[in-house]
Amino acid sequence: MKKSILAALVAILALVFAGCVRMDLNVDFNKDGTGAYNMVIAYNSQYFQEDQIAKSSSEPIKHYNYDGQDWIGYEKSKDFDSWKDLADELPELQSAGTDGENKGLFQSASIDKKVGLLGTTYVFDAETLPISTSDGNSIGSLDSYIKFNINIRMPGKPVESSLKNAVINEDGSVSIQYSADNNVVVHAEFEDRGGVRLDLGITVNNDSGEYSGTVGYDTSFFSKDFISAGTNKKLKDFSYDGKNYTGYEIGDEYDSISELTDALSDMSKDGSVLLNNISIKKKSSFFTDTYVFDAVTVPVSGSDVESNLICKTTLSMPGRIDKDSLKNADVDDGVIVFEYQPDKELKLHAETSQVRILPIVLIIAGVLILVTGIVIVTVVLVSKKKRNSTFQG
Repeated sequence: MKKSILAALVAILALVFAGCVRMDLNVDFNKDGTGAYNMVIAYNSQYFQEDQIAKSSSEPIKHYNYDGQDWIGYEKSKDFDSWKDLADELPELQSAGTDGENKGLFQSASIDKKVGLLGTTYVFDAETLPISTSDGNSIGSLDSYIKFNINIRMPGKPVESSLKNAVINEDGSVSIQYSADNNVVVHAEFEDRGGVRLDLGITVNNDSGEYSGTVGYDTSFFSKDFISAGTNKKLKDFSYDGKNYTGYEIGDEYDSISELTDALSDMSKDGSVLLNNISIKKKSSFFTDTYVFDAVTVPVSGSDVESNLICKTTLSMPGRIDKDSLKNADVDDGVIVFEYQPDKELKLHAETSQVRILPIVLIIAGVLILVTGIVIVTVVLVSKKKRNSTFQG
């Protein structure tokens, strides 16, 4: 039968003293979709001879220095063309049974990626298995004999709040809290994020409307292939505050305010704008038109969002801005500028009003006609009265 990598280790555990065996496993999932692992199993040379170790592996025997002490062991490395192939092999990587039929250090392992607005989130899930003897029984208390270092590295930075039975290392990798005696469920997420800028300008006219803006990605992080994969629009280069962005322009015109509202709502559903529950209404009384805008900002979760996401939404509507009505907004040179906080859901509200000219013009015209009529009637009556007086005289 096929002999496992740890078969010899288990067979000679009776000779092992506390802390004299260690296993270092480094697993790398690369950004281009490839992967690799490197594993070292080493024994303290104070207690083991080279010929003993050579019997347990066909790999070349090497010497390692750990904390100033000489260790003897061997290593195994392998490259993979895909993350899936690497994850699939982890459960087969180590088998602890002396007969080669027992399960490995991992019962299962998988990696997934989620592409979002600011980049990609990589998710690693696994369940480890305790080392067992050839009859399937737990050896027990192995944690005091063997030091396990199992490190996972994926693109980006580990998200501390996502970690389960794992800790972040100084080099940015994640160390799995493996136990030789118990099953451990492991979860870790890495975020590979870059700067994104969203600029949206909404213009409401008397009975129509339009929007325009840009979506820009920091060219020091995002590739053009990544950007073009999310749109069919022509890519353009932008520059904001000394940073270079590549992205695309958005915009359209509508014959009615309701059509503009529907278009913005559709963009909200597909994630093109970070606004929900968008409402634009025109309320008319006899003398005034009032325009009311309402929306709710969409928070973006994850680490470093505030430093990576710039979102600016401006609004222009007819008439005078009612500053007392503004909610999470300010006025800059006659334009309403809404606040955006990536970690919060904010309610936005703004109102403007303008005097309706036509009714006033009609009233004035009516008054003038009435006054003119009164004047004409008065003149006619006075003239007639004078004629009558002259005739009688």
